[in-house]
Amino acid sequence: SAVEKAIKLHKAYQKSEQKREDFEEYLEDLLNVITELAEKIFSYILNYLREEYDIEVENLSSEELIASFYSADGKTIFDRIQEYAEEKDLTSFTYKFYRCCRSETAGLINRCIFNSLKDKFKYVTVRLSNECGDCDAGILSGWVETSKVNLSDLPPFHPDCCCSVEFSNEKPKGRK
Repeated sequence: SAVEKAIKLHKAYQKSEQKREDFEEYLEDLLNVITELAEKIFSYILNYLREEYDIEVENLSSEELIASFYSADGKTIFDRIQEYAEEKDLTSFTYKFYRCCRSETAGLINRCIFNSLKDKFKYVTVRLSNECGDCDAGILSGWVETSKVNLSDLPPFHPDCCCSVEFSNEKPKGRK
């Protein structure tokens, strides 16, 4: 798994005698692990969307989706990985790297589904999860026209966010 690869890289880096010289290579390897994970997930989602919704996915690019990952704090996924790479403690590194993989996977799934279904549905909203006590759906606190939504408006809204997107062709009654 991606986390197991990252742990091996972290352990090897910590044992290294020439940390400064090895850091750039170590960081590049960690970024490659995340990119590889994102590409596998992206490929899986595209196959699912083709089969389930008969969607041609030429308009989706993995680069665009990766660039749109959660960044409420202004950091990119690559900034986060660089920060985690500098962790001295293996437990802390493992937790943060694993949390990042979960959160970014959720973001990739939500953005990919939105990008694929936005032309088939008129409205979208965020289904807030009971698992997230501190979620704020922001622009999607009610039903919004899909044409007015940016990829950055979609969950996750924080690490380990469990919220998802919901679509409709009619604005449901009784809900915002």
